[in-house]
Amino acid sequence: MATFENLNSHQYSPNTKIMKKIVMIAIAITLSLGASAQIENLYSKDSTVCLNGVYAGVLNLVNFDLDTLKTSTFTDFRVGAKGTWSATSWLRMSAFSVYAKSNEGDAFMNMVSLNLHTRNEVWNLEVGKIPTSATEIRPIPLSSDGQFEAQTQALIPGIAPGAKISYAFNKNNKKDKLVFGVFSRDNKVEYSGRMVMGKVNLFTSYSLSDKKTTAGASYSHKRLYALALYQGSDTINGDKVAAVFTNFKILPRQKIDVFLNGGYSLKNKDIPHLEIGMVKNFETPYLKGLIGVIYDHRLKAVKSCFMVSLGPK
Repeated sequence: MATFENLNSHQYSPNTKIMKKIVMIAIAITLSLGASAQIENLYSKDSTVCLNGVYAGVLNLVNFDLDTLKTSTFTDFRVGAKGTWSATSWLRMSAFSVYAKSNEGDAFMNMVSLNLHTRNEVWNLEVGKIPTSATEIRPIPLSSDGQFEAQTQALIPGIAPGAKISYAFNKNNKKDKLVFGVFSRDNKVEYSGRMVMGKVNLFTSYSLSDKKTTAGASYSHKRLYALALYQGSDTINGDKVAAVFTNFKILPRQKIDVFLNGGYSLKNKDIPHLEIGMVKNFETPYLKGLIGVIYDHRLKAVKSCFMVSLGPK
């Protein structure tokens, strides 16, 4: 699975020693609080501010090279929190911040949004540094699914400054909606759209910075989740990739999943990523996690994966 590089965030400067100390203190507080209770959906005394969740997770991957029999490891620690202020019946502000540390370096990611909506939330206008219309297909970084994100999911463009408007066209199911947004990425315009119809999500985006188009669909129903997309760039060195990610709860009572994560380069006629895996999900009174095995075709390696986390899935 793709992990640390999926944050799509600014690199953390190793010279800011004070910030490192602050982060480590925050981590210690988070874990100590989490040892006694789940920190999720806690409200202020006036009920206008909600601490949606505090997340802390550790992911460890060990690669066993089948050709050389050598091993390599990847470890990612991630911590963060999300909060929402409901100022009025038609205005709310949300923000989250995530810090990640791995053997590849340090990274920060943050989101802040201002949401104007009708009282029945049929119409929504959101501005700020926010997930694009297409980004909403991806799991948020502040979750175990986000930390264990697949490379195919990570191909979808991430958070960017901009604005988007949505319209819920189904009165019986407000999740059915149309979303369109305009964003700024690398000082160039990016357009993004999404349509939700029941279990199906259709999405597309086009970035002027690298002339890249991303389009696809996802489907989720009971035991199955499937994502298929195409991404192509019109630049000289740009690639064109078709990719899929599927997860199937093969033994739901035992919480065992199998997944396929793969991509094919239409330009180079090769396979940039292909993983097949099986994981066992588990929960304790205060923590949850997974343990499993993955075959990585590109690396010709078998990976063991182990993750423990506190907070949203």
